[in-house]
Amino acid sequence: MSKFFIIFLALGCFNNVLLIKKQRQMVFRHVTCIAQSDIVKHSGCDVRVLPDECAGLNVMFELNSELAVSADVQVLLNYRLINGTKVVRFLNMKTKVCDMLVHVPTVSFVKIILNGLARHSNLPLSCPVRKNIMYNITDLPLSASMWPPYMPLVHFNFTLNFTDKQKPLFFFHLQAAVVSK
Repeated sequence: MSKFFIIFLALGCFNNVLLIKKQRQMVFRHVTCIAQSDIVKHSGCDVRVLPDECAGLNVMFELNSELAVSADVQVLLNYRLINGTKVVRFLNMKTKVCDMLVHVPTVSFVKIILNGLARHSNLPLSCPVRKNIMYNITDLPLSASMWPPYMPLVHFNFTLNFTDKQKPLFFFHLQAAVVSK
């Protein structure tokens, strides 16, 4: 019985080694950002190719008035395996924008993302989010190396919904896939 366990363990480790050596790339299908309220004066977004098989995410927006302390952000991450049909909701989180800026940086994964935003944007990392300032994220690097090597190849959707008292303010949606080269 223990011989079978050792064989299965060895096969599992070998499979993980193969996954780590697999070359992957991130393919971007679509990026959308839509102002849904007159509080957003200007907005725009795109993804462009950067050196080293990386993509740069660009988002810009300007507000007509200061963002309310009561404003919420809903973060959604759905994925589907490359050969699969079932869509899985990986993350569905809703929180106050100001609370996220102040408290979430203690979570290590989010801290990495916010550090990247700090290097590639002029976004405030605390409240208030002021009016008449063109906030931008410029060439935020996105690549398959962000995806852990043990994770499967997937199609995914990443969405940010900003609302204030149930009224939509701003919508951001990114469709992409992590595929073999």
